[in-house]
Amino acid sequence: MKRCYYWLYAYYSIIKFNTKLKKRGLTRMFKEYSHDSEGYPLIDYSSYSEQELLMVDNEMNNWIIACMSTCRFLPFEAQCIHQSFFLYSVIREKYGLPVSLVIGTCPFPFSAHAWIMLGDENFFEADYETSKYNVMLRSENFHEVG
Repeated sequence: MKRCYYWLYAYYSIIKFNTKLKKRGLTRMFKEYSHDSEGYPLIDYSSYSEQELLMVDNEMNNWIIACMSTCRFLPFEAQCIHQSFFLYSVIREKYGLPVSLVIGTCPFPFSAHAWIMLGDENFFEADYETSKYNVMLRSENFHEVG
């Protein structure tokens, strides 16, 4: 039953984000999400038992799986931007982890990608998937470009 909740929540949230993205544009949405995350309290997991940490890890994995599977059924093609914004907000809001929303570009052949990082490490993507991109925007230092 809980997986159904994850899936429906992801479906609704990504459709809502897509609508806002079309109306407001990427820059405004990035700014909005970056500044909204400042209100989310960070959680100190150092006092958690191994079992509690495993539960949190499983829940976060369920969100990632729900997001990826939901994107196959949306009435539009959900790209990395949709997935990253959704997971960024869920992980910041529900788990209090200081993840960063990152957007990078590759000059030749031109491509762009969005992903999430925790410190200097990719949160759920392999390094080889993001290493070719130059970081252009990062949520914690939104005003710094390049």
